[in-house]
Amino acid sequence: MTRAPAGWHTVTRARVAKPADAMDSKSISRKGVGVRLPSLAPAGDDLALAAVAQQLGRRLVPELCRRLRLATVELGTLEHRLAAAPAATLADERLARRHDELADELARAGYCLGVLGAGGRADLLRERREKRGLHWFLGECSAAHGAVLAPDARELPELTAGGARGWRLALLGGWCVARAAGQTPVVRWEETADELVFVLDRPLSVSERREARALGLSAATRALALKLTWSAAR
Repeated sequence: MTRAPAGWHTVTRARVAKPADAMDSKSISRKGVGVRLPSLAPAGDDLALAAVAQQLGRRLVPELCRRLRLATVELGTLEHRLAAAPAATLADERLARRHDELADELARAGYCLGVLGAGGRADLLRERREKRGLHWFLGECSAAHGAVLAPDARELPELTAGGARGWRLALLGGWCVARAAGQTPVVRWEETADELVFVLDRPLSVSERREARALGLSAATRALALKLTWSAAR
């Protein structure tokens, strides 16, 4: 019997990880080209978060959907190859690594779309916990604005909360990154005992400070601070 390399840990019964696993939802299929943010009418405090989701979504959604489609197609090709020649496919460590990369890409894109959808009151993530949520979402936001995070996004604290607490923190962090990106290719951040602080290379405008307060953020002249104590930890 041919034994699968360690990299094929998500492949069972000649199947490849399903794209739907990316968001724990059937909202994305192999023909799911038209992914849109829901046009619901939020009420109360949700209105500010919905506005953030719409702002960020205009930059993020097209690229996330493009990568989601490409990864889904490639995984489908890999699945057919596995079904046609299981022994040779399972023995190929290169394909095993590629499978894991594609599965991670689906999870990342799906989670980021889920955060944007949740901001618009579409509960795609439910109680999903994703410890890499800040790494993924803030990394995508910085890339969408032509910037990089310093330190690297992989150094961001892990999320410990699921549901609304988790996606809200990712969404608010994305807003801070978008504001900090501005005219600089590097978004600098630091972690204090209970906050993520994003440093800006310009003063915040009056309207930005007002919006930050509405979102529950702390705003200084050239910095935005996001509270972490309730949903993130090292």
